[in-house]
Amino acid sequence: MHYPIAIEPGDDTHAYGVIVPDLPGCFSAGDTLEEAMRNVRQAIDFHLEWISQEDGSIPTASQVKDHADKPEFQGFLWAVVRVDGGGGKSLATIPHAVMQSVVDGATPARAWREYLGLSLEDMAGRLGTSQSAYGQQESSEELPQSSLEKIAAARGLALEQLDF
Repeated sequence: MHYPIAIEPGDDTHAYGVIVPDLPGCFSAGDTLEEAMRNVRQAIDFHLEWISQEDGSIPTASQVKDHADKPEFQGFLWAVVRVDGGGGKSLATIPHAVMQSVVDGATPARAWREYLGLSLEDMAGRLGTSQSAYGQQESSEELPQSSLEKIAAARGLALEQLDF
């Protein structure tokens, strides 16, 4: 599962605040963005552990686009934290810029390519295919698992960072 997280930007005098909209009451903060991200992973882990001990029904994760336009999140950055299906530990994250591109209509494959500063030609070369063939793959909403694995490997990403 990939839980969206809303990050309230910090500055020299204010901490970064992080809210997990799908897990009411789950929030964290940190003096730096990196610290806030570490802390929210821990907060999610503890929150899910508490839920599983109480009633066992872990809330389903929504998508960033389900929350991004809500007034209470205006000016927030977005990322996603992957949590294993067993209510266990949080894992990979997806940067705000990638999530924003997806919210704006790009496929995850295109959003990552643009975030990494790669051209269609670069990606086609890495995959040993033509630009037009890769362009078709990149625009597809449903790629086969084998294609996702190849694209993730060509970019140095974990599969779960591309398949969300």
